[in-house]
Amino acid sequence: MNNFTTAGVIRRSKILIVLMASLFGLMTLINNFTDYAAYSDYIGRIISMSDTVGNDSRRYRAVSSTIFHHRFYWAIITLEIIFTFSFLVGTYQLYRKLSAPAVNSTKPKSSPSSVSAPHFSFTRLYT
Repeated sequence: MNNFTTAGVIRRSKILIVLMASLFGLMTLINNFTDYAAYSDYIGRIISMSDTVGNDSRRYRAVSSTIFHHRFYWAIITLEIIFTFSFLVGTYQLYRKLSAPAVNSTKPKSSPSSVSAPHFSFTRLYT
């Protein structure tokens, strides 16, 4: 497909943007898996509020359970997996439809005949 029309360029740019988001997710996942101990320790320090100095009145919400720290970090990793997988699927779907014809959106949308929109008039409000 060698048509560099405006629609083709827009489609390619959408694919590129979604692909970059999915590559960012992949790099983040690889980084989180390869350096798990360091990031897990960092998340644990944040949740346990061990770096909070001089403001002990707010330490009531600190969680010092290391099991919770690991589970919380795995929840973050799980959300990153969902993010990355969704963007990879989106990139594939956009690439698959790259040469599809454009949808004609100039036709008026027809509403079902059984559902009617309520009639509203400003003259009824002010007369």
